[in-house]
Amino acid sequence: MKKNDKNKYVAVLAGAIIKDKKSGRWRTADFDEGDNFGVSGDRLRITAASCLYQADQNIIFIASGGQGQTKNAPDLSTIIKAELINSGIPKNKIIEENKSANTYQQLKELIKLARSKRLEGFLIISNFHHLPRIKAMFEYAPGLPGRLGGIKLIAAEKIVLKYEPEKWQAKIKTAQASAAMKKRIELEKKGVRQIKNGTYNFR
Repeated sequence: MKKNDKNKYVAVLAGAIIKDKKSGRWRTADFDEGDNFGVSGDRLRITAASCLYQADQNIIFIASGGQGQTKNAPDLSTIIKAELINSGIPKNKIIEENKSANTYQQLKELIKLARSKRLEGFLIISNFHHLPRIKAMFEYAPGLPGRLGGIKLIAAEKIVLKYEPEKWQAKIKTAQASAAMKKRIELEKKGVRQIKNGTYNFR
């Protein structure tokens, strides 16, 4: 949080997106949608952000991500921003970061943004399986601080289970037991090992 500033800053990390078959619009992927790396439930990050905003309207959200791995798609931040607005968060409460293409680059750009705004810290929302790799990047990746400091990581699952447990408990339990999610978790664990042993491809 910035000194003498009542606003709090929350970054919503970008992940998998898909093109909706009915509307033709790009959107974040749900628990039953994914890519070659399995499912991730990235849309839950939007729901979690909305829950936080309903509880505290002093939050400024950072929609993170530029051109990702999907060709001919809008910037990831554009998709996230539209979904945040659709969830009830005002446009003037959202900042876009659209220079990054992957998790590592998103974290680097968030650090730059925090320094430019002189923030003492901020919150990062992602999914539970993604957080260990993010933490490992902060500790080992070039260009990142080496520690979290005032930055806090929180799982979207934890947020929605706090604010809307009846709606999400069974859905999250089912998603986490799926083969596609187990595949994602194993790949994330592999990524953490590579980061720690120095074989991860940072780019």
